[in-house]
Parts: sequence; structure tokens; C-alpha cells
Amino acid sequence: MAQFMEAYLNWSTAPEKTLQDAHDAAKRAVALDSRNEFSHAALSSVSTLLGRNSAALVAARRGVELNPGNSYPHLALALALINKGGAYEEANAAYDATLRLNPVDPTRFFALSGRASAHYQLRRYEDAIEWAHKALQVRYGYIFARALVTASLAQLDRVEEASAELAEIIRLKPDFSTASFALYRWPDTARDHLFEGLYRAGLPQ
Repeated sequence: MAQFMEAYLNWSTAPEKTLQDAHDAAKRAVALDSRNEFSHAALSSVSTLLGRNSAALVAARRGVELNPGNSYPHLALALALINKGGAYEEANAAYDATLRLNPVDPTRFFALSGRASAHYQLRRYEDAIEWAHKALQVRYGYIFARALVTASLAQLDRVEEASAELAEIIRLKPDFSTASFALYRWPDTARDHLFEGLYRAGLPQ
């Protein structure tokens, strides 16, 4: 999972190779112990970032089946559902399970921002802002959560506030652009919806 995090948080200089190495490791882990829910969840998460949505959903659901009391497979399922597109209510339910089962997880900003992302795609911009702010309380510098706040504010025509949030993103990540979301394998409509909000906030196209 270290390799997954390295790619997902834009720490890797070769993210595609990092993800493929992580995928190979997760496949080996599943082969060694097919009843370990962590292995299936890891395989699901990496498959999602590689754009292998069907395989990601199968692996995540298997992880949840093996141990519904473990928060991680629920998180992997939510991520796979978000990337599939359209299943945002089901994704929210999986994020809720993640947060309920492990409410003090130091990486809960993933689930909190995922919840915000689902609300954003459902055009519930006020809810998206609320959940993204919760994520930022856990990890102030998490760019994805701040991008959701920025885009949501712009969609609500609160352009001055959106511009201020965008300025903070640029301060934290000077090279920020839509290319920063290259590993988010969303459907084009979902990606374009997020970019629309960021452009409204003032991000150069």
C-alpha cells in the first residue's frame, strides 16, 4: 500500500510504474492468502487507479464479504464506485461504513473527501463543501479536498471565495493544474464537471 499512497498523493516521479508494481504485489498477496481482506482491498485500490474498474469492484466486494467489520475494504469499494461513475449514493454508503468502523483513522481524509466528491457529482455543492472541510481539518494540505471546496464555491457563484481557495491551492502546490488529476480515472463527464468548477474559480484552461 505504500506504493499506492505514493502514486495517489502525487509523490511518485513515475506513477504508472509505481502503480503497476503495487498491482503486482497485491496480486501476489491475494495468491498467497485469498482470504485476507486487506489483500483484496489493496488489489481493488490499485486496480481503480489503473482504470480497471470491473476488477476493482470485484476485489473490493470480496474484501467486504470476507470481513465487513474492517473499514479498509469499504473504502476501496467506495473509491471503485466513485471511479465507475453514477453510483454516488452507494459510494456514500461505503464511505459512511468506513468512517463508522474507524472514526479516528489518521487517513480518514480520504473517506471524508470522497464523501465530498460524491456530493459534488450529485450537484449538492453545500454538502460537498461541508465534507471537504472535514477532510481539511484532518489534512490541511490535501489538494483534492481543497479543489472540491474551490469548485463547489464556484458552482454556487461564490466566485470571490472560490478564487481565494484557488490561491491557497497554488500557494501549497505552485504547479497545480488539471493535470494534477491524471490518476483520477473518472468518467469524462465527472472529470469535466470538476474542471468546470475550477475554471469558474479562475484556474487557467
